[in-house]
Amino acid sequence: MCGAGMSMHNALLVVIDPTVEVQPALQKAAIFAQKSSHELILLGCVYDPYIAGDRFYDGPDLEHMRSKLLDERLDTLHAVADPLRHKGLRVNCKVVWDNPLHEAIVRAALEIQPDFVLKDAHHHSVLSRALFTNTDWHLIRQCPAPLWLVKQLPIPDQATVMAAVEPTHEHDEPAALDHKIIEQAQQLSVMFGNGLHLVHTFHMPTVAVVNPYAALPASASPPSGYERNVEQAERFHADAMARLTKDLDCPADRIHLRQGHAAEMLPALAEELQAGIVVMGAVARSRLARAIIGSTAERALERIACDIVVVKPDGFVSPVDADSDAQGFVEKTEQTNTRTGNAVQTGKSR
Repeated sequence: MCGAGMSMHNALLVVIDPTVEVQPALQKAAIFAQKSSHELILLGCVYDPYIAGDRFYDGPDLEHMRSKLLDERLDTLHAVADPLRHKGLRVNCKVVWDNPLHEAIVRAALEIQPDFVLKDAHHHSVLSRALFTNTDWHLIRQCPAPLWLVKQLPIPDQATVMAAVEPTHEHDEPAALDHKIIEQAQQLSVMFGNGLHLVHTFHMPTVAVVNPYAALPASASPPSGYERNVEQAERFHADAMARLTKDLDCPADRIHLRQGHAAEMLPALAEELQAGIVVMGAVARSRLARAIIGSTAERALERIACDIVVVKPDGFVSPVDADSDAQGFVEKTEQTNTRTGNAVQTGKSR
């Protein structure tokens, strides 16, 4: 197993869903924090358009109602945080009046710069996924910090971590991203104890031949030399994988090369390796960057049964503005005094 270096920020930002009693993201963040020196920051996002006001109709009454909602949410987070504090964990709470939710989360990540943002991953039907955007997809594209999408399944005491890499890009952005993916996966594997597997998938396109005398195109058999081309491709990808892993203390049986579409092979490999967490990258590969960033992660998200961590390359700039446009923006933060254990509440508005 490869050694891991701890990140500098030493905080986990956990998105709390007030509509559910069970918080898988918080449960897994607490396990991580118990095994490390990380601080937990619980994030609550509040917004009600009926009391948001606007430039001409805002006033003290609406401001008071917004503040009251924020206080209520902060009390809710406090109730969630107290049992964790009693276990010796450092837990702070942050509540913001902001909208939409994914932008509120990104803004908090830009401010706090946590090691991970943890959020429960909610399942959607294929139809809704095709027709509507949602918070998970937006965060995959826009969250600057490593995004830990938490599924309902518990992480076993000895969890395998699977890192999906793309080592054929030696001198461009994805090459550096591979090292970052491995670093994050190493950190998680140290925390959860059952080692790291590195996987790389590659796709060989099938060949179709159109018969000009037929009404419909017909698929052709593999052409002469097709098998030889597959062997050459396998050697090319295997050599790239060897270069990527040459300085890593990873046994050969933990390095996997498979032919097939990543969106199909990654879920299959995660099941085969009994992975508890899959770490993958999200990177734009064309001028349509904002439209396709994270497309493989998105297609694989609901097919992979375990947790997914999505990592952005260094230098990634989120399209979300650090300043909120939500009318009457207010945030309240409850920080624990480390000497007395007492909660200190601070607030700001803009």
